Order: sequence, then structure tokens, then C-alpha cells
Amino acid sequence: MISTENNIGAARLILEENILGGSCARVCPTETLCEQSCVRNDQDQRPVSIGLLQRHAVDAAMAADKQFFERAADTGKRIAIVGAGPASLSCAHGLACKGHSVTILEACEKNGGLNEYGLAAYKMLDDFASREIEYILAIGNIDIRYGQRLGADFDLVDLQSDYDAVFLGIGLSDFMDSKGIESVDEIIGKAVKQVTDWRYLGLNTIVKAEIDQDSCIQCGRCHVVCEDTSHQAISQMKEGRRHFEVLEEECVGCNLCVSVCPVETCITLRELSVGEVDARTGKMVSGEYANWTTHENNTMRAS
Repeated sequence: MISTENNIGAARLILEENILGGSCARVCPTETLCEQSCVRNDQDQRPVSIGLLQRHAVDAAMAADKQFFERAADTGKRIAIVGAGPASLSCAHGLACKGHSVTILEACEKNGGLNEYGLAAYKMLDDFASREIEYILAIGNIDIRYGQRLGADFDLVDLQSDYDAVFLGIGLSDFMDSKGIESVDEIIGKAVKQVTDWRYLGLNTIVKAEIDQDSCIQCGRCHVVCEDTSHQAISQMKEGRRHFEVLEEECVGCNLCVSVCPVETCITLRELSVGEVDARTGKMVSGEYANWTTHENNTMRAS
């Protein structure tokens, strides 16, 4: 469908199978799962970029505000869902489509769960997690109540007596309970390094990716992910031949290329020395603390 420019039709098929298809296209490591097993690899061809294709289709549908789902007639059934993470939101959407009334009880101040609190910011740019949730909730008949913690503000006995069914999507709760943590706020920047709001990241150094040509197997994953984040800092051709090289004037040091490279010693990050000029910004590295909100490498910074 995408090859015939029927992006909306492709998006319908994707979202019918997975209403969170947009975030999955951004987050799922397709380069080491689907693409690594793609049969085109056996034919000396580039594997199908399934993640990028899925993202392309879903983004087109969301940009056009195409809603493919309608709520069925009200069944009179009331369903309680504990947690407002990906599993719970998917469940809520499916139930709402069938005409059931859904109430989500969420302990935190925001919905989204892992998509909101646990993913690296570069994977969910432009507030995509929130926009995707708005798209899901547009089906209607889904009420989210915040500040509601299981075991403190309500218990399962209450839910079982007040609702026709209960779905538990508690996500990080088991981990938090095992560590004696009561709030997600307590683990931001501590339990998982990615669980840090990008606005509060601080940078003391500036780094640039470097590719060891002797180790490079020319797989191209670094180029694909760099293009996907619109950095375009890794070239793919040189003198008419396949060749991957970092363009320092474009590199923001995001580390994404390092994380997807299958060869451990191929791509490294070089720290710029104090007094060295950053080729991307033309400014001298001072070594002083720089908040991510105003840092030159932050493409979302306020002008």
C-alpha cells in the first residue's frame, strides 16, 4: 500500500492490529529484530525498513486526523483499568470500541506510563507520546483519574464490586514495590538512566561520533537511525561507493548510532577538549555546565 502511496490505507491496517503503532515504529529495535531476519539480506539487498515505513504511514494518518474506529452502541458495562501505560491504553481503546465505559485509575500526574516516563527523549520527539494518546482517547467514553494508587486510594475488592471487569496494567509497580519506591518521581534519573525528563538533562561535555573504517561492516544501521532522527550526520556514499562517515558539522553526539551498531569497536564517541571548536555550532567548548534546555545540540531549544 505504501509503495502505491496509499499511506492512509496502510495506517488503517497497522492501527487495527496495534493502536500504538506510531510509538512502536519509533521504539521497537527493528534493525536487530525484523530487519536482521529479513530475507532480502540473503539476496545482498538492503532489508525492508519496516519501522520507518510503519512510522511514515501512521504519521500520515495522524497528521490528516484520520480516525478509523467508531464506538459501538453503549453496552452498559463498566470496566476499571489500573494504570495508564501502553497496555492499559490499548485495552481501553479496544473496550471503548466495543461500547463499554472505561475508567482508568492512574497513580501519576500524567498518562502514558513507559512511553511518557521511560523512553529516551530522542525517540519520541515533538511530544509524540501525548499526541498519540490524544488520538487514542478520541474514541470517547474513556475517563482517566489521576493520583489514584492501588492499595492506598482503592483496592481490588472495591473495583470488583463497582465494575463489571478489571484490567491490571501496573507496569513499573512491581519494580517500585520491590525497591520501596512510592512514586515515579523518586526514580527519575536514578533507577533507569533514560527516565529523565529531557528538560532537566545537563551536559558538561560535547561528544562527536567517530567510525573506525577498519571495523565497519557497511551495514548502514547508523545512517538509517541518524536519518530517522533528522540529524543527517552520517554520509553513506564516497566516490560512488558505499561508505559511512560522520559529518562533524552535523553530529549532535546523541549516541544513537553507537547503540545500533552491531560491531562493538566500530563507532565511538570522542569528547571535545576545552578550547576546541564545535564544528556544528562554531562555538568553543568551554567545559562549563550547560543545561539541555538551552544547549546548542538540543534541536527543540527555545530560540
